[in-house]
Amino acid sequence: MEQGIVDLGAGNGILGIGALLLGAPRAVFVEVDPVAADAIEEGLEAQSLSARSRVLRCDVEEASIALAKTSVHMMHSAGAMHVEPWARDHGWRAVKWLDVEFPLPRKYAHQSRRRGFTSAAMWRICPEISMSKTESKSRRVLSDDLF
Repeated sequence: MEQGIVDLGAGNGILGIGALLLGAPRAVFVEVDPVAADAIEEGLEAQSLSARSRVLRCDVEEASIALAKTSVHMMHSAGAMHVEPWARDHGWRAVKWLDVEFPLPRKYAHQSRRRGFTSAAMWRICPEISMSKTESKSRRVLSDDLF
C-alpha cells in the first residue's frame, strides 16, 4: 500500500502541497471550511497535483477518529497550541517529536525569493497506553538536515 500524508485542518493546504512538491506520493487534505477547501483544490490544480491528492470536506475530529487505528503522525504549524489538548480531550496523547523549517520552493514569477520557509512540526498521536518514554523526546531539525 502506497503511503502518503494527511493534512488535518489543512487551511489553504500549503503544508500538504509543499510535501507533495517535495516528493510525498499522495496527500489527503481535511478541511471543513468550504472557502479553504476550494483554495486547496485550486492550489492542487495549479501545481498539477490533483491526481495525487484528495480533499475531504469534513471536520478534523471526525476524520482523524475515523482514520486512526493505532496512531496518527500529524504535521501542523509549529506554533499550534491546540493539538495536545485536543488529543487529551479524546483520551489520546500527542507528543511533538519534530520541529522543522519547511522549505517552500518558488513556483510563481511574482515571488521575490527563490525559496521561502514555514515553521512546521510533527506530532505522534496515539492512545495513552501505547506511548513509550522514548517517544516523548522532541528534537529540532533544520532544513539543512533534510536537504
